[in-house]
Amino acid sequence: MQLEDYLKAGNIAGEVRENVRKTDWIGSTLAEICDYVESEIIKRGAKCAFPVNTSMNEIAAHYTAEPNDPKTVSDTDLVKIDLGAQINGYIADTAVTVNYDPQYDQMVQTAEDALQNAMSMIKAGVKSKDVGRTIQKTIQDMGFKPIANLSGHSLDQYTIHAGKTVPNMWTIGSFSFSENEAYACEPFVTTKNALGFVRNGKIKNIFALVSRKKTKDERLTD
Repeated sequence: MQLEDYLKAGNIAGEVRENVRKTDWIGSTLAEICDYVESEIIKRGAKCAFPVNTSMNEIAAHYTAEPNDPKTVSDTDLVKIDLGAQINGYIADTAVTVNYDPQYDQMVQTAEDALQNAMSMIKAGVKSKDVGRTIQKTIQDMGFKPIANLSGHSLDQYTIHAGKTVPNMWTIGSFSFSENEAYACEPFVTTKNALGFVRNGKIKNIFALVSRKKTKDERLTD
C-alpha cells in the first residue's frame, strides 16, 4: 500500500505540475495560483502535502501567498511553483519554474537538465555526494551557479523533510540511497555572479504542526 500511495500521489502531483507549466499566468495573482493548484490536487483525490509555494524572482523558495495576496505575475517575472500531493500521508513533492522572459530560458532549462541528470543516476547504493557532484557540474557547465544551502531531502509518511539531505553540490558528508525510501531531488540555480547562498527573509507564512497538546482553557475547546 505504501508504494501504491506514493505512485498515486506522484501521478497526481505530476499531472497538476504539467498543467501549471502549460498555463499562462500573466495577470494572475500568486493567491490565484495557489487556489488553482490546491483545488486541482484535491479534485484528483489527494490532499495537499504542504501549502503551495509561489516564489517570485529573487525569492528562491518557500513563499506562499497570504489571503488576498496582491502580488501579480507579469511577463518579466520568474515564478517557482512548488507543490505536493499526499495519499495517506505518503508525499510527492515536485515543482516547476514558470517563465515568460527569454533571458531566463537557459537558466530554467539548466535546472531541468540538472534534475534529469541527477534522477538518471539515483538508485540504491549511490552516494548522495555523487548526486550533488552531478547537479553541480551540470549547472556550472552551463555558466550558472548552484545554490549551496538549498537542497533536496528524504520523505516519510506525513513528514516532508525526513532527515536526509540530497545536496546540490559535492559534499564531504554523505549517505547511500536505499530501497523503500522516498526522496525529493531539488536543484536550485542562480546566476554565475551571485553568492550562491540564500538567507531567510522577514516573512514567515508556512508553518508545521509539531505536536498536539491538550488545553484546559475552555475558550479553545469549541
